[in-house]
Amino acid sequence: MMARFKTPTLGLILILAGLHALTYLFLVPPWQHYDEPTHFEYAWLIANRPTFPQAGEFDQMMRREAAASMVEHDFFRGMGFLPDLNASTEAVWIGISQVGDPPLYYWLASLPLKIFSGSDVTFQLYAARLVSLCMYLASIAVAWAMTKELTPHGHALQWMAPLSMALLPGFTDLMTAVNNDAGAVLLFSLFLWGSARLIQRGFSIQQFFATGLAALLCLWTKETAFLALPLLGLVLLLSLFHNRWRWLPWAVMMAILAIVPATFFSWGEILFWNNSSDTVQASSIRAASEQAQFGHYVLQIRNKPDQAQDSIFQLLPLNQVDALKSKTITLGAWVWATQPVTVYPLTYYDGKKSFAQPLSISQIPAFVAMHATLSEDANRGRVILSPGARNNQDKYTVFYDGVVMAEGARPLDEAPQFDDSSAQQGTWGGLRFQNLLRNASAESVGPLLRPQIKELTQRLAQVLPYPELTAGAILDWRGAGWYYQAAAENLLNTFWAKFGWGHVPLLPFTDQFYILLQIITLTGLAGVIMRMLRPGQSRPWNLLLFFGLVMAGILAQAFLRGMQSLYGEVFIPGARYAYPAIIPAMLLLNAGWQEIARWLRFNFKAYIFFFIILDIAALSSIIHYYYIR
Repeated sequence: MMARFKTPTLGLILILAGLHALTYLFLVPPWQHYDEPTHFEYAWLIANRPTFPQAGEFDQMMRREAAASMVEHDFFRGMGFLPDLNASTEAVWIGISQVGDPPLYYWLASLPLKIFSGSDVTFQLYAARLVSLCMYLASIAVAWAMTKELTPHGHALQWMAPLSMALLPGFTDLMTAVNNDAGAVLLFSLFLWGSARLIQRGFSIQQFFATGLAALLCLWTKETAFLALPLLGLVLLLSLFHNRWRWLPWAVMMAILAIVPATFFSWGEILFWNNSSDTVQASSIRAASEQAQFGHYVLQIRNKPDQAQDSIFQLLPLNQVDALKSKTITLGAWVWATQPVTVYPLTYYDGKKSFAQPLSISQIPAFVAMHATLSEDANRGRVILSPGARNNQDKYTVFYDGVVMAEGARPLDEAPQFDDSSAQQGTWGGLRFQNLLRNASAESVGPLLRPQIKELTQRLAQVLPYPELTAGAILDWRGAGWYYQAAAENLLNTFWAKFGWGHVPLLPFTDQFYILLQIITLTGLAGVIMRMLRPGQSRPWNLLLFFGLVMAGILAQAFLRGMQSLYGEVFIPGARYAYPAIIPAMLLLNAGWQEIARWLRFNFKAYIFFFIILDIAALSSIIHYYYIR
């Protein structure tokens, strides 16, 4: 059956991809992609200013025209507000400015805007979208070339991988938007192509120069593609040791991976309590104290005048949050300070509102507590210790021990009696209780980010976001599990088909559709495992391991994008942050599907039929959301 199939040529795939992309380009209304108004603004400023724009710059007239176009095309439907088009003292609102981001994509997107500078702003938007469309076609051509590099002549993956990219609704939608993600995908794909050639063929000066240039250009495009530069060193080693000592580059890599944790972290930070402060705390929030009420350690938080307030928090597991909706809880702790002060020592946040009370504390440990009745629609649980006193310019430290949270209205004037120094269970108000907080007496420890590293990562926030919070969340799967689950689900759903600003799902039967896509994804991964276990085949282990490392790195930074959701405004990342690895991802999935088809003796036509059905559903969903409902 497969042999009678006429293999699609690159030209045919590009024609199909172009028609597919044009459909999305013109079907999706103006401004209805992630941050599209402000991405367009950056390109517009480059096209219309004699000097390169700097962070904070804007053109009020352009913003007014863009905002008017957004209103005209019903952008603000259901949002509850409209921008003030007559604003004179501040910039007309069109979103968060992108000016100051790496400039390469915006410079390329500005080229047609120089030609059509006098045209309507909406027409200029479509002209800029065409630049992204060209990058989309180029990335598909790179996928074709790279797959030919990796597979024997006539192998089905040579057309399956680029064709599936061309038919993937989520990818096509993003790559027809004014957004620097398109540039990141193309440049990182070029880097991967060059890397594959070097690993397969061995080192050559010309190829290494081209690959190195692509890696450098990634730095001028978007932080999601920055991984190319550190990977370039591994590519160099793999190409130099192409014929002999092929194990050496991986030994070097393993040594680096072993050294990095020891370099970044020391030991001694309290487990399950996360530091959300932007300042570098000189010492651990966990300290030995003779005044400790349980065990030998306490929590300490400093008030530093004229600086951001230190704050630590603990996350409640989602099942506990659900169980506590509409119920009363009692939150307390033994608290004291280096001087008498009135502060808000304890705060509980349930995702809808915060609960806190001012309390006076002295230099002698004393038990303090408060009641809170949680919201019916509570969706988060976070206990926050941030005892800075408003307008207090004194330097002081507040200490905590035996932090406790229990269901029910426990006596505020009676301290709980714990069974042991772990402070995890005991008697309170004559009734047994379980402390809903973990590591309540600061006795258990984990990794602590070294102050010098924390200071460095603050300067490189876009490259290494939230390293300390990430380490804490990895060690607290119970508390942070809701975020990982939500991020994994959204990454997978947006990878396949989710549109607009991530708010337009597949219709109808949305949940069932995404469950089916999850099953199809898992089927592809299962097929890869089967293929790897099938005997009698030679495998390019260096390339497989390299692509595995690429996908792991890209997925890791995609997950990290929303880590602030654990202590601030919730942001769940989408697949656009993982699309730089689209080519190895589609190679992996297609190889797995091909193996499953071989094992079950399926006709290849089922493969094309699946993508056609998916695309019909995607286009119908966009039409329904924007033009019918």
